[in-house]
Amino acid sequence: MGPLLDGIHGRVQLLEYDWARLELVGLHSSWSVIALLGTFYAVFGGALVALDTLALGDRSASGASRTVAPIAGATVPRMAAAAGATAALLQLSAALYARGVPYTVIHAALAPCALGCWAVFDGSLQGLLMSSVAAVAAPFASEIILMQLGLWHYRQPDVFIAGQGIVSWVMWCYFGYTSSLGLLARLLWRQLQQPDTQVEL
Repeated sequence: MGPLLDGIHGRVQLLEYDWARLELVGLHSSWSVIALLGTFYAVFGGALVALDTLALGDRSASGASRTVAPIAGATVPRMAAAAGATAALLQLSAALYARGVPYTVIHAALAPCALGCWAVFDGSLQGLLMSSVAAVAAPFASEIILMQLGLWHYRQPDVFIAGQGIVSWVMWCYFGYTSSLGLLARLLWRQLQQPDTQVEL
């Protein structure tokens, strides 16, 4: 799923891969995306489940429903809907970028959409925390990768650190991305905890 979502930005040449390019039926991505997004899924998905566990352990009677809901609501259709919303968010950002819309306007358009993804598909405080962390940490991590490995470069960056540029509004893409990732992690965690339980459709 990672390269397919990444390919949405690849089609409008938001970034250009300089190593291990993956060109297939209009898909513009890189084989490195599989490993990098796999790491992103594992780290942030695992951290979110850990925060869920802590929240459940500390819950009071009045707050139980708030913390139980994210795990109980993790179903395959809900996860698929969240993935579709993530794709729509990325498509919106790609369309605005392709039309040359100013980055400040793209920020204004993506922010409520990304927050909406969290509100609809998560709604938990720990989910909001992890989405916020992803919005900051993921672009920063990509900057480190750019400096050390040079796997790709952005064509029109607006933020520069140590001579390497990134596109600032991708933070909202990562923010929205985390909601679908959280549902996947919670669904897998529930199955690991209850292996004899049929996946809820």
